[in-house]
Amino acid sequence: MIRRIIHKVRETFFFEQTYPIHWKGNFPDWASAMQHARGYDDAAILERIKQSALAVKEGKALFERDGKLFYEPFYDYPLLSFLLKAALENNSKLRVLDFGGSLGSTWFQHRALLQGLDVQWYVVEQPHYVALGQELFHGDKVLQFYYQAADIPDKEALFVLASGVLYYIEIYHEFIRQLQALQPQYFFVHRTPFHEGAEHLITLQCVQSEENFEGTFPSWIFSREQFLAQFTPDYQLLAEGKSIDNIAARVEGLPRRFHNFCWFCFRKNAPQRILQ
Repeated sequence: MIRRIIHKVRETFFFEQTYPIHWKGNFPDWASAMQHARGYDDAAILERIKQSALAVKEGKALFERDGKLFYEPFYDYPLLSFLLKAALENNSKLRVLDFGGSLGSTWFQHRALLQGLDVQWYVVEQPHYVALGQELFHGDKVLQFYYQAADIPDKEALFVLASGVLYYIEIYHEFIRQLQALQPQYFFVHRTPFHEGAEHLITLQCVQSEENFEGTFPSWIFSREQFLAQFTPDYQLLAEGKSIDNIAARVEGLPRRFHNFCWFCFRKNAPQRILQ
């Protein structure tokens, strides 16, 4: 009982300290949310990620995420299982388009278990990340960086990964269409917030990271029903699940804390044969 009371007090009076990454607010449009947003110091963030990526490249850490270094293996098994499934279906060939993939964080996180496969890992990112990635990993035989998804050299049996990125994009649906236009075999949406309501919500994501980076950003919390409709009838939903991340939210119509940071794996439907 005492523990529950303490937890309630923390959530009520120390919400932001208890949940350094949380969502709050419910806005009528993206422009209204933008008026309340304040971003990171982009130059400082990029420099920290650069130094962390160099540490990974030099073998001082296994991988990094958002500038935080990891020294022990930590595998995302739902994602890994479908990467391996795609490779198995294509004679050990794996072509990944990592949309919004920073400096290859997910590749470095899982590369130990992808050894022996014919892998090309294409990161499509913002221009400053692409330029930095091309500088740091020039000559890498697996990891490559591109400004546009259409520029990647090998689009056959493509595995599209969109992890923790679509909900930051106002016209996210246009990017989904552009990625679908490449006819990927698999489309994996990961670490993305959803709720069970009928409409998408526009809110603010508030971040106070361990590295003292602060910011508030417009963010979608997607309606599961509406979002999945963008993949029919061309794609089949193979599986879905909860990501390990918890969301703490102050959004009208939603509970304060809900666990709907999700992943979805879609597979392209085979073309129907026309009977003569």
